[in-house]
Amino acid sequence: MSTHSFKILNASAGAGKTFALVKEYLLLILSSDKPTIFQHILALTFTNKAVAEMKGRILEMLWAMAFEPDSEAAMCEALLNELPFDKKQLQHKSALLLRKIFKEYGRFDIITLDRLTYSIVRTFSKDLKLPHHFEVVLEKDELLLKMLQNLFDEIGTNAQLTQTLLGFSQFKISQQQSWDIEKELYDMAQSLLKENDRFAVEELQKLDDPTWINLKSHFQANLSKIENEIVSDAKHILQKIKEKNLTPDDFYKKVLYTHFEHLENKHFEGRFNNQLELALKGEKPLYKKTTSSAIVNEIEELRPLLLEFYLLTRISVGRWLLCRSILKQWTPMSLLREMGKRLNTLQFEQQKMLLGQFNNRISKIVQDLPAPFIYERLGARYHHYFIDEFQDTSVLQWENLIPLIGNALEGETSTGQNGTLFLVGDPKQAIYRWRGGNNQQFLNLLNKQIPFQIEPLIETLETNYRSYDKLIHFNNDFFKSVLEVLTSSTLKNLFKTSTHQKTNSKKGGLVTLSFISQNLKKEEENQVYSLRTIQRIEESIDVGFEHRDIAILVRTGEQAKTIGKILLQNSMPFQSEETLYLSEAANVCFLIQLLRLVSNPNEKQLKKELLDYVWQYGPKINEDYHTFVAPLLDLAPRPFFEFLNAACKSSFQFKIFKNLSLYESILYSLSHFPFLEKDDSFMLFFLEYVFEFTKTHGGNRTQFLDHWTQVEDTVKVNEPEEKNAIRIMTIHKAKGLEFPVVILPFLDKDLYGVSAFPIWYNLKEISFNKLPWAWVSFSKKIKEFGANGQLFYERQRQAQEADAINVLYVALTRAKQCLHIITKNTNSERKTYALLFKNYVLSSGNEVHDDSFFSWGSISKQEGSKADQMVKIPFEINTNLNWKQKLIVTQHHRENKVNKAIARGILLHQLMEKVDQAIPQKIIDSYDEGELSKKEREHYLALMNQIIAHPQLKPYFNTTNSIYCEMEILAPQKPILRPDRVVIKNDHAAIIDYKSGIPKREDKIQMEAYEDRLKSMGISTVRKFLIYTQKGLEVEELR
Repeated sequence: MSTHSFKILNASAGAGKTFALVKEYLLLILSSDKPTIFQHILALTFTNKAVAEMKGRILEMLWAMAFEPDSEAAMCEALLNELPFDKKQLQHKSALLLRKIFKEYGRFDIITLDRLTYSIVRTFSKDLKLPHHFEVVLEKDELLLKMLQNLFDEIGTNAQLTQTLLGFSQFKISQQQSWDIEKELYDMAQSLLKENDRFAVEELQKLDDPTWINLKSHFQANLSKIENEIVSDAKHILQKIKEKNLTPDDFYKKVLYTHFEHLENKHFEGRFNNQLELALKGEKPLYKKTTSSAIVNEIEELRPLLLEFYLLTRISVGRWLLCRSILKQWTPMSLLREMGKRLNTLQFEQQKMLLGQFNNRISKIVQDLPAPFIYERLGARYHHYFIDEFQDTSVLQWENLIPLIGNALEGETSTGQNGTLFLVGDPKQAIYRWRGGNNQQFLNLLNKQIPFQIEPLIETLETNYRSYDKLIHFNNDFFKSVLEVLTSSTLKNLFKTSTHQKTNSKKGGLVTLSFISQNLKKEEENQVYSLRTIQRIEESIDVGFEHRDIAILVRTGEQAKTIGKILLQNSMPFQSEETLYLSEAANVCFLIQLLRLVSNPNEKQLKKELLDYVWQYGPKINEDYHTFVAPLLDLAPRPFFEFLNAACKSSFQFKIFKNLSLYESILYSLSHFPFLEKDDSFMLFFLEYVFEFTKTHGGNRTQFLDHWTQVEDTVKVNEPEEKNAIRIMTIHKAKGLEFPVVILPFLDKDLYGVSAFPIWYNLKEISFNKLPWAWVSFSKKIKEFGANGQLFYERQRQAQEADAINVLYVALTRAKQCLHIITKNTNSERKTYALLFKNYVLSSGNEVHDDSFFSWGSISKQEGSKADQMVKIPFEINTNLNWKQKLIVTQHHRENKVNKAIARGILLHQLMEKVDQAIPQKIIDSYDEGELSKKEREHYLALMNQIIAHPQLKPYFNTTNSIYCEMEILAPQKPILRPDRVVIKNDHAAIIDYKSGIPKREDKIQMEAYEDRLKSMGISTVRKFLIYTQKGLEVEELR
């Protein structure tokens, strides 16, 4: 086994990263003499799904090593090659570790980075000055929306805020955008939670209001001052030219004279995008070759002064442009400050803290306190660290881990061993810069720029085990061709050295590349992309792939919706988070508008939307649309619905509907409008959503509609992953996944983006009026801010380029057998995905035209049975307004027979859980008289004593053996089991289960399941006892 304590694994797509990670974890725990070593390992990743996958793989492998080693021959062989074990010893050690992990599952720490942050926040809440009973919140929407509502509530009462919001509306109008600011403010508020933005906002919040107001005045004054200086300098140069009797025509193409003339007239933008500096330095012509020597002498005499003022005014114009850009964004910056302050206030008032804001806070604790003290407070001491997907780790996340990891690596455990660190990642798959991921950290480590005293062992996985060889060769060749268009030397070197993957034993596969016309309107383009996608799907189905084998990967939610619509039109089953928003479901929208009509009975738009649904989904109307709709819009609700009932053969009564509670009114609508789709996943999820809302907030219709207005664009339907359906997802969501067939439409993205966007610009380095950061619009104009602006612009462009190429790499490496790329032809030199694909085809000697199609490889007929067809069970709603009376009767009728029996069973379980800590009398005495009557006390005391003293059960009470009451028994991909009492001695166990009802066959089946689970964990002998208490005490041992 390798003795390196610090390892870095650089794993390209499909190279077996998860296998290597699990193997390293297993090697660590199997090679240790301590079976509890897993309690000192912390494995970190980014999502709960990744956590579940890693835990599952480790447990599955341990189970396989213990009981079916041949089922995981590759892992078994890899482990035995590095461990001093034979196969039998490996089985024994694996079984032992599996039992230990199940026994102490809560110490099996494979968690998300957010979960680690949560643990530190909880532990150090007092140090962080948090409220005593605070709640850490992962979902941000509710708090952000409430903060915005509080902000709007101050309009008219807070003069300064009102003026700021008015200014923001006017700012949007000046940018030819809608004056409606609510959505824009919500989008801006996301910056308060993003690590890339939050530090800048926090520094602005440190400035008090008077300072903030004064700063704006200073910038306004500074803008005017710099402007006057530029005009004065330009006039000075023009005057000097005149004094020399020189004219504009004396200079090459009048360029120099015109340049300063524009500055004199305050035309500053783009003024230095010329070659005047080179001309003034003698590297380009400053005057014509035919210019007389006398004039040349005059110009040459002026040359030093002209160069001096050219450079001086360029600096001044840069400062003027920066100053103006800052003032343009002053109102948005002011609103960010206000929203930040109100969000902090709201969190403290509601004692709810957003987890996304804590990395910065806890960094102060982690950096300032000694690691042993932090471990002591956390209640855990970690000696070994695993970090997955390291390329997506943020700066603060890594800085917060360095002291803890450094302490483990550079110190020793109680047994004299060093800690370990195992990092896994792929810098080519760094696609989360927008949420704080900093790929440069991984690149630094790969270049051995290490924050620890220990040098790492760096290993690169070179073989792609995922894809067939045709796909691997295509990607190798394609990314080699991309190198020549990259401007970032770092990115170019990365892809040059790590994109030539070796193939595996899987031969064949198919890659297709199709181009659509570049001369289409947007709507036509979407339609063609969609039709090409359908064509690729049909070809895949024809050769034997199932719908579940196919994934369509897109860049945006809008593209996902476009594809979803065409699949719907072609009756193709699909799943997509992007298309499963409840607000997209027409039947749900119908019910929402129906609810709104109660408060707004004369609202024509609501009635029209109800009629639109009826027109599209209801029974056929034998009139044209206008004739059908127009007369109904002015009707009161009662005649409106009478007319609708007659047209649609429904029986809906608005008077009844509006007097029902929220949930009842929805059920009533579903049962009285027969044309409403009732049993699709949208409606079923909506019913569940409304029901949960009524449980927590009550059945108030108005309150629900207010809530719905805030969340309607965020609520998604959850559908089972095992459904035989095409997957539609964004490329970001597909990271880490693989599919037999991948289709990539809309693959024509610009590498750098084409629209301006706000970004934080660091002013600390240039000491600009004591403002630490400025929110400016990112565009080419930033280059004119000066040397800092030029450097900032180039860095951002290179970061955008890396983002685009990395996303493309992730997209092209998801497929196992078939990869279908759909892009468009282009004659533009602008760097886009489309240009990259066209250049690749041209480099092989082919020509590209509109509708060109290319393919590499082929695919044979797939074998295997089709998935079982899902049977759709009708969902029926039988609404009867007498249900409450029936419920009262039913409850009264069954109260003694069922509810009391259940209560007795629960109470007995609670009492018997405590018999190992106290004698029965003390347990009974701990209950108040209001909780247990005298008769109940006597009954349960006698029953407990009978159970404990029963000759068959006595050995399993008052024993020193291991006892587990109501303990969960977990196994990979199996349901959770929770027996009442398990007593274990060595490899023997006894299970005791209490039953308050009559004996049933299911009781024995349940006990057999418990037995099987224990035996799978290495228990050889299991005794099983069922205890029935309905008619005295009956003990049955199962054989």
